[in-house]
Amino acid sequence: MGHIKDKSKGGTDEADNLRAICTNCNEGLQNAALPKPDRIWLLSQVRRSTVSDQRVLLDWLKGKFKT
Repeated sequence: MGHIKDKSKGGTDEADNLRAICTNCNEGLQNAALPKPDRIWLLSQVRRSTVSDQRVLLDWLKGKFKT
């Protein structure tokens, strides 16, 4: 069994945070995921992008959040 959100990052041993994976896949994965970028950095990247890319992002967000 492997954790979806690692326990060191606030994950639990609850069933909804566990997944069945083989030993080879789980080996060496401890905290291997890159940290999530913070909102300020993400916003700076959006501001630097072209207007057409910003529109694509806006359309994607509207679809994702159904607004």
